[in-house]
Amino acid sequence: PEPVQENQESNPPPDPTQVSAPLGMVDSLDEVQSATVQIEAQGSFVDPQLGTVYNAAGRGTGFIIDPSGVTVTNNHVVTGAALLKVWISGEKEPRSAKVLGVSECWDLAVIDIEGDGFPYLGYYEGEINPGMEVYAAGFPLGEPEYTMTKGIISKSNADGESSWASIDAVIEHDARIVGGNSGGPLITTNGKVVGINYAGNDVFDQNFAIRAKDAIAVIERIRFGQDFESVGINGQIVMSDDRTLTGIWVASVKSGSPADKAGIESGDILTSLEGLVLGLDGTMSDYCDVLRSRNPDDTLAIEVLRFSTQEYLVGQLNGDPLETQ
Repeated sequence: PEPVQENQESNPPPDPTQVSAPLGMVDSLDEVQSATVQIEAQGSFVDPQLGTVYNAAGRGTGFIIDPSGVTVTNNHVVTGAALLKVWISGEKEPRSAKVLGVSECWDLAVIDIEGDGFPYLGYYEGEINPGMEVYAAGFPLGEPEYTMTKGIISKSNADGESSWASIDAVIEHDARIVGGNSGGPLITTNGKVVGINYAGNDVFDQNFAIRAKDAIAVIERIRFGQDFESVGINGQIVMSDDRTLTGIWVASVKSGSPADKAGIESGDILTSLEGLVLGLDGTMSDYCDVLRSRNPDDTLAIEVLRFSTQEYLVGQLNGDPLETQ
Protein backbone atom coordinates (compact mmCIF):
# COMPACT_ATOMS: atom_id res chain seq x y z
CA PRO A 1 0.00 0.00 0.00
CA GLU A 2 1.07 3.57 -0.60
CA PRO A 3 2.34 5.46 2.48
CA VAL A 4 -0.13 7.85 4.03
CA GLN A 5 0.93 11.44 3.35
CA GLU A 6 0.49 13.99 6.11
CA ASN A 7 -1.82 16.84 5.37
CA GLN A 8 0.65 19.74 5.75
CA GLU A 9 -2.18 22.26 5.61
CA SER A 10 -3.60 20.86 8.85
CA ASN A 11 -0.25 21.37 10.62
CA PRO A 12 0.98 24.80 9.52
CA PRO A 13 4.27 26.11 10.93
CA PRO A 14 3.88 28.27 14.05
CA ASP A 15 3.34 31.97 13.47
CA PRO A 16 6.19 33.78 15.29
CA THR A 17 3.92 36.78 15.89
CA GLN A 18 1.50 34.56 17.83
CA VAL A 19 4.03 32.97 20.19
CA SER A 20 2.96 33.74 23.74
CA ALA A 21 5.20 35.99 25.81
CA PRO A 22 7.15 34.60 28.78
CA LEU A 23 5.25 34.67 32.06
CA GLY A 24 5.10 38.23 33.36
CA MET A 25 6.23 39.89 30.13
CA VAL A 26 3.89 42.58 28.83
CA ASP A 27 2.54 41.86 25.36
CA SER A 28 -0.03 44.61 24.79
CA LEU A 29 -0.34 48.39 25.06
CA ASP A 30 -2.94 48.05 27.79
CA GLU A 31 -0.42 46.29 30.06
CA VAL A 32 2.47 48.73 29.57
CA GLN A 33 1.38 50.85 32.54
CA SER A 34 1.94 47.91 34.90
CA ALA A 35 5.68 47.89 34.06
CA THR A 36 6.20 51.67 33.77
CA VAL A 37 7.22 53.47 36.97
CA GLN A 38 7.65 56.99 38.26
CA ILE A 39 10.99 57.70 39.92
CA GLU A 40 11.62 60.46 42.45
CA ALA A 41 15.28 61.30 43.07
CA GLN A 42 15.84 63.26 46.28
CA GLY A 43 19.06 65.07 47.05
CA SER A 44 20.91 68.37 46.90
CA PHE A 45 21.93 69.67 43.50
CA VAL A 46 23.60 72.81 42.16
CA ASP A 47 21.80 74.48 39.28
CA PRO A 48 23.58 77.02 37.03
CA GLN A 49 20.73 79.51 37.45
CA LEU A 50 19.20 78.64 40.83
CA GLY A 51 22.35 77.77 42.74
CA THR A 52 22.26 75.08 45.43
CA VAL A 53 18.87 73.44 45.81
CA TYR A 54 18.68 71.42 49.03
CA ASN A 55 16.52 68.32 49.41
CA ALA A 56 15.22 68.69 45.88
CA ALA A 57 12.95 66.01 44.46
CA GLY A 58 13.20 65.63 40.70
CA ARG A 59 10.97 63.12 38.94
CA GLY A 60 11.40 60.96 35.88
CA THR A 61 10.17 57.69 34.40
CA GLY A 62 11.55 54.18 34.17
CA PHE A 63 10.47 50.75 32.99
CA ILE A 64 10.94 47.31 34.53
CA ILE A 65 12.91 44.78 32.45
CA ASP A 66 13.04 41.86 34.89
CA PRO A 67 10.57 40.37 37.42
CA SER A 68 13.12 41.05 40.18
CA GLY A 69 12.59 44.81 39.81
CA VAL A 70 15.56 45.68 37.58
CA THR A 71 14.52 48.94 35.93
CA VAL A 72 15.94 51.17 33.18
CA THR A 73 15.92 54.97 33.32
CA ASN A 74 18.20 57.90 32.45
CA ASN A 75 21.49 58.76 34.16
CA HIS A 76 20.33 62.36 34.53
CA VAL A 77 17.28 61.19 36.50
CA VAL A 78 19.15 59.37 39.29
CA THR A 79 22.90 60.06 39.48
CA GLY A 80 23.94 61.99 42.59
CA ALA A 81 20.64 61.50 44.40
CA ALA A 82 20.67 60.67 48.08
CA LEU A 83 17.69 58.34 47.79
CA LEU A 84 15.19 57.05 45.25
CA LYS A 85 11.47 56.51 45.60
CA VAL A 86 9.57 54.54 42.98
CA TRP A 87 5.83 54.43 42.41
CA ILE A 88 4.42 51.19 41.00
CA SER A 89 1.10 51.14 39.17
CA GLY A 90 -1.77 50.41 41.56
CA GLU A 91 0.24 51.08 44.73
CA LYS A 92 -0.34 54.12 46.94
CA GLU A 93 3.00 54.11 48.73
CA PRO A 94 6.40 54.34 46.98
CA ARG A 95 9.05 51.65 47.15
CA SER A 96 12.73 52.29 47.68
CA ALA A 97 15.33 51.52 45.01
CA LYS A 98 19.08 51.55 44.60
CA VAL A 99 21.27 52.42 41.63
CA LEU A 100 23.04 49.39 40.15
CA GLY A 101 25.04 51.17 37.45
CA VAL A 102 25.09 54.18 35.13
CA SER A 103 26.51 55.52 31.89
CA GLU A 104 26.92 59.27 31.53
CA CYS A 105 27.67 59.21 27.83
CA TRP A 106 24.64 57.04 27.03
CA ASP A 107 22.45 58.79 29.62
CA LEU A 108 21.39 55.39 30.92
CA ALA A 109 20.98 54.04 34.43
CA VAL A 110 19.74 50.77 35.89
CA ILE A 111 18.10 50.66 39.30
CA ASP A 112 16.73 47.83 41.43
CA ILE A 113 13.29 48.27 43.03
CA GLU A 114 12.66 46.46 46.32
CA GLY A 115 10.46 43.41 45.92
CA ASP A 116 9.97 40.97 43.07
CA GLY A 117 7.34 39.36 40.87
CA PHE A 118 6.88 42.48 38.74
CA PRO A 119 5.42 42.62 35.23
CA TYR A 120 8.15 43.65 32.81
CA LEU A 121 8.75 44.89 29.28
CA GLY A 122 10.58 43.08 26.50
CA TYR A 123 12.57 44.58 23.63
CA TYR A 124 11.49 45.03 20.03
CA GLU A 125 13.78 43.03 17.73
CA GLY A 126 12.65 44.10 14.25
CA GLU A 127 13.75 46.82 11.87
CA ILE A 128 13.24 50.46 12.86
CA ASN A 129 11.93 52.46 9.92
CA PRO A 130 10.43 55.92 9.42
CA GLY A 131 6.65 55.81 9.59
CA MET A 132 6.59 53.05 12.21
CA GLU A 133 3.84 53.62 14.80
CA VAL A 134 5.12 54.13 18.35
CA TYR A 135 3.85 55.19 21.76
CA ALA A 136 5.58 57.06 24.60
CA ALA A 137 4.64 56.02 28.13
CA GLY A 138 5.47 57.90 31.29
CA PHE A 139 4.79 60.65 33.76
CA PRO A 140 5.26 64.06 32.10
CA LEU A 141 6.01 67.15 34.22
CA GLY A 142 6.43 64.95 37.30
CA GLU A 143 2.67 64.56 37.69
CA PRO A 144 1.47 61.31 39.28
CA GLU A 145 -0.92 60.47 36.44
CA TYR A 146 0.34 57.97 33.86
CA THR A 147 0.08 59.07 30.23
CA MET A 148 0.62 57.59 26.80
CA THR A 149 1.09 59.54 23.56
CA LYS A 150 1.00 58.23 20.01
CA GLY A 151 3.23 59.06 17.05
CA ILE A 152 5.46 57.72 14.33
CA ILE A 153 9.20 57.44 13.88
CA SER A 154 10.45 60.25 11.65
CA LYS A 155 14.16 59.33 11.71
CA SER A 156 15.73 56.05 12.77
CA ASN A 157 19.30 57.41 12.74
CA ALA A 158 19.10 60.96 14.09
CA ASP A 159 22.15 62.71 15.58
CA GLY A 160 22.53 61.72 19.23
CA GLU A 161 25.02 64.39 20.33
CA SER A 162 23.60 66.69 23.02
CA SER A 163 24.70 68.87 25.91
CA TRP A 164 24.38 65.96 28.38
CA ALA A 165 24.95 62.78 26.35
CA SER A 166 26.89 61.47 23.35
CA ILE A 167 25.17 58.72 21.39
CA ASP A 168 26.00 57.81 17.79
CA ALA A 169 22.40 57.64 16.60
CA VAL A 170 18.97 57.93 18.17
CA ILE A 171 15.32 57.71 17.16
CA GLU A 172 13.46 60.92 16.36
CA HIS A 173 9.68 60.60 16.74
CA ASP A 174 6.56 62.70 17.28
CA ALA A 175 4.98 60.88 20.23
CA ARG A 176 4.93 63.91 22.50
CA ILE A 177 7.27 63.87 25.53
CA VAL A 178 8.14 66.61 28.03
CA GLY A 179 10.07 66.84 31.28
CA GLY A 180 9.22 63.88 33.49
CA ASN A 181 9.07 61.48 30.53
CA SER A 182 12.86 61.06 30.76
CA GLY A 183 13.80 57.39 31.03
CA GLY A 184 10.41 56.13 29.92
CA PRO A 185 9.85 53.56 27.18
CA LEU A 186 9.07 54.22 23.53
CA ILE A 187 7.02 51.20 22.59
CA THR A 188 5.52 49.38 19.64
CA THR A 189 1.86 48.53 19.11
CA ASN A 190 2.34 45.24 20.97
CA GLY A 191 4.11 46.75 23.97
CA LYS A 192 7.75 46.07 23.09
CA VAL A 193 10.47 48.64 23.86
CA VAL A 194 11.98 50.21 20.73
CA GLY A 195 13.68 53.10 22.54
CA ILE A 196 14.33 54.93 25.82
CA ASN A 197 13.06 58.52 25.76
CA TYR A 198 15.70 61.01 26.86
CA ALA A 199 15.23 64.36 25.11
CA GLY A 200 12.64 66.68 23.67
CA ASN A 201 12.64 70.03 21.87
CA ASP A 202 9.47 72.00 22.57
CA VAL A 203 10.28 74.71 20.02
CA PHE A 204 10.52 72.32 17.07
CA ASP A 205 8.28 69.60 18.57
CA GLN A 206 11.05 67.01 18.29
CA ASN A 207 11.30 64.00 20.57
CA PHE A 208 14.26 61.65 20.86
CA ALA A 209 14.82 58.14 22.20
CA ILE A 210 17.95 56.04 22.62
CA ARG A 211 17.60 53.01 20.35
CA ALA A 212 16.91 49.96 22.47
CA LYS A 213 18.86 47.65 20.17
CA ASP A 214 21.97 49.79 20.79
CA ALA A 215 21.31 50.27 24.50
CA ILE A 216 20.83 46.61 25.43
CA ALA A 217 24.56 45.87 25.65
CA VAL A 218 25.13 48.92 27.87
CA ILE A 219 22.14 48.06 30.06
CA GLU A 220 23.34 44.48 30.53
CA ARG A 221 26.77 45.77 31.52
CA ILE A 222 25.69 48.37 34.07
CA ARG A 223 22.93 46.29 35.68
CA PHE A 224 25.65 44.16 37.26
CA GLY A 225 27.36 47.10 38.94
CA GLN A 226 29.89 48.21 36.34
CA ASP A 227 29.56 51.87 35.37
CA PHE A 228 30.27 52.44 31.67
CA GLU A 229 31.70 55.55 30.00
CA SER A 230 31.22 57.39 33.25
CA VAL A 231 33.27 59.08 35.97
CA GLY A 232 30.35 59.70 38.34
CA ILE A 233 28.93 63.11 37.45
CA ASN A 234 25.48 64.35 36.56
CA GLY A 235 26.06 67.37 34.37
CA GLN A 236 25.67 69.22 31.14
CA ILE A 237 27.66 71.51 28.88
CA VAL A 238 27.68 75.23 29.73
CA MET A 239 29.14 78.08 27.72
CA SER A 240 29.66 81.77 28.48
CA ASP A 241 28.15 84.31 26.09
CA ASP A 242 31.55 85.15 24.63
CA ARG A 243 32.55 81.45 24.55
CA THR A 244 35.69 82.12 26.57
CA LEU A 245 34.50 79.57 29.12
CA THR A 246 33.09 76.17 28.22
CA GLY A 247 32.88 72.91 30.09
CA ILE A 248 30.62 70.48 31.93
CA TRP A 249 28.55 71.95 34.74
CA VAL A 250 28.44 69.37 37.54
CA ALA A 251 25.00 69.33 39.17
CA SER A 252 25.79 66.38 41.44
CA VAL A 253 28.45 63.74 42.03
CA LYS A 254 28.07 60.02 42.70
CA SER A 255 29.63 59.12 46.06
CA GLY A 256 32.72 56.92 45.77
CA SER A 257 33.12 57.55 42.04
CA PRO A 258 36.39 58.65 40.38
CA ALA A 259 35.01 62.20 40.22
CA ASP A 260 34.20 62.16 43.94
CA LYS A 261 37.63 60.76 44.88
CA ALA A 262 39.33 63.42 42.75
CA GLY A 263 37.52 66.15 44.71
CA ILE A 264 35.04 67.30 42.06
CA GLU A 265 32.06 68.96 43.75
CA SER A 266 28.55 69.98 42.77
CA GLY A 267 28.76 73.41 41.16
CA ASP A 268 32.18 72.79 39.59
CA ILE A 269 32.79 73.20 35.87
CA LEU A 270 34.97 70.48 34.36
CA THR A 271 36.82 72.51 31.73
CA SER A 272 39.47 70.13 30.45
CA LEU A 273 40.07 66.38 30.22
CA GLU A 274 43.50 65.09 29.18
CA GLY A 275 44.33 68.61 27.94
CA LEU A 276 41.25 68.73 25.69
CA VAL A 277 38.98 71.73 26.23
CA LEU A 278 35.44 70.45 26.72
CA GLY A 279 32.16 71.66 25.25
CA LEU A 280 33.42 73.88 22.45
CA ASP A 281 30.73 72.50 20.13
CA GLY A 282 28.03 72.56 22.82
CA THR A 283 27.97 68.76 23.20
CA MET A 284 29.51 66.03 25.34
CA SER A 285 31.20 64.53 22.27
CA ASP A 286 34.83 65.37 23.12
CA TYR A 287 34.41 64.33 26.76
CA CYS A 288 32.92 60.97 25.83
CA ASP A 289 35.45 60.37 23.05
CA VAL A 290 38.23 60.63 25.63
CA LEU A 291 36.47 58.19 27.99
CA ARG A 292 35.94 55.77 25.09
CA SER A 293 39.65 55.80 24.31
CA ARG A 294 40.67 54.87 27.86
CA ASN A 295 40.08 52.11 30.38
CA PRO A 296 37.81 52.91 33.36
CA ASP A 297 40.71 52.89 35.84
CA ASP A 298 43.20 54.89 33.71
CA THR A 299 44.57 58.11 35.17
CA LEU A 300 43.17 61.19 33.39
CA ALA A 301 44.31 64.79 33.79
CA ILE A 302 41.50 67.22 34.65
CA GLU A 303 41.08 70.96 35.09
CA VAL A 304 38.17 72.40 37.02
CA LEU A 305 36.74 75.85 37.67
CA ARG A 306 35.18 76.01 41.14
CA PHE A 307 32.50 78.48 40.18
CA SER A 308 31.59 79.55 43.71
CA THR A 309 35.13 80.78 44.45
CA GLN A 310 36.40 81.29 40.88
CA GLU A 311 39.37 79.05 41.69
CA TYR A 312 41.02 76.98 38.98
CA LEU A 313 41.99 73.51 40.15
CA VAL A 314 44.08 70.80 38.52
CA GLY A 315 44.31 67.12 39.34
CA GLN A 316 43.58 63.65 38.04
CA LEU A 317 40.81 61.13 37.86
CA ASN A 318 42.15 57.89 39.37
CA GLY A 319 45.23 59.80 40.48
CA ASP A 320 46.20 62.98 42.32
CA PRO A 321 43.22 64.88 43.82
CA LEU A 322 42.42 68.44 42.79
CA GLU A 323 44.53 71.32 44.10
CA THR A 324 44.65 75.04 43.39
CA GLN A 325 46.50 75.82 40.18
